[in-house]
Amino acid sequence: MAVKPLARDFGLVLSVVVLLSLMSLISCSSRSFSAQESGVFAEVVGATECLDCDEKNIKHENAFKGLQIAIKCKVINKLQEPYYVTKATSELNPKGEFIVQLPDDVIGHLDDLTTQCFAQLHDASNTPCPHQSPSNIILLQSKLNSNKLTYSTSTSKLPFSSSTCSSVFLLHKFFHHHHMYKMPNPSPYPTPVYEPKPNPSPPPSPVYKPTPYPSSPPSPVYKPTPNPSPPSSPVYNKPTYVPKYPPVYKKPLPPIPEYHPHPKYQIPPSHEWPPMPPFPKYHAHPKFQLPPSPPFSSHHPHHPYFPPSKEVALPSP
Repeated sequence: MAVKPLARDFGLVLSVVVLLSLMSLISCSSRSFSAQESGVFAEVVGATECLDCDEKNIKHENAFKGLQIAIKCKVINKLQEPYYVTKATSELNPKGEFIVQLPDDVIGHLDDLTTQCFAQLHDASNTPCPHQSPSNIILLQSKLNSNKLTYSTSTSKLPFSSSTCSSVFLLHKFFHHHHMYKMPNPSPYPTPVYEPKPNPSPPPSPVYKPTPYPSSPPSPVYKPTPNPSPPSSPVYNKPTYVPKYPPVYKKPLPPIPEYHPHPKYQIPPSHEWPPMPPFPKYHAHPKFQLPPSPPFSSHHPHHPYFPPSKEVALPSP
């Protein structure tokens, strides 16, 4: 039984949230429509300042080149968490000044901003420069006329450092290429001498001759048309009869054979053999000579020859 009151309370809370969101959307749309209908447009005017350009001997116009100023406004999401969204961007001029035109949905009925906005400086790679916080809040500065609103930041100038917020000029590597040869200034061109134009003489007055009137043509001489004579009567001749004979067919003769003489036999040319290579020169091998025998020594005695002994038959027992 306790579940039904909780479900009713949840449905009631959900309906209230939906109604509040619809009312906020209707109010925002009415504000933007009123700003567009009235033709009021607003712009943010300000300037920046380089802190270390004089110490590093960097020209201010080179430090400002490529830097952008972004106007970010506070938006609340569905979870009631605030975050900032970029509404407009613009580049800096060579003097470090900027003029950013705000969209119509930021301007309210009383020429105030509908939400909190601030100006943030971006480097040449479109990343926010460090040490830039929402402290540079945009405030209404002046109202020149009924159709233009001018806003400015709370601080006079937005400071930045060239080491942390690099421009297009500082992104390149120094001394990466050799110095280019500086061409001398060209000599001034000689002053051209223009001759006065000759005054044209007036054209001669034309001599008008009277146009000759054409003489009247001679009166034509009409000859009487001759009366045509009647045509002569035609003469018809009887055609001669030519008899038709049946054709006589003859048996055709056989074709005469064509005589083709045999070609004469020709002995093929003899083959020319290449010359024989030269015979190798015979070199006689040296005769093999035995080494000399060692000298005879007397300590080897000469053994006499003993012939084998004859077998003696043993006496029978």
